[in-house]
Amino acid sequence: MTQTAREALLVDRDGLRRVVKAYCSAIHATRYAVGEERFSKDDKQRLRYWESVLDWIKAAEGQELVLMSRLPVFCGDVLPRY
Repeated sequence: MTQTAREALLVDRDGLRRVVKAYCSAIHATRYAVGEERFSKDDKQRLRYWESVLDWIKAAEGQELVLMSRLPVFCGDVLPRY
């Protein structure tokens, strides 16, 4: 039987916003450097995805965000403690 465990990370909202904004800026710089015609469809989708993440971060309230992941846990497994 498989269950889903959750792992969470508490991050500074403004710090994450700055990191994602810098990443989006780097993607834009690449687009300008290589030209629109050589900027791949995958790169355009990646840019749209991270810009939507940036919009979500900006719209979030509070100083911190909780990022979560799902980890598969099998019966009898013990989650590591950090």
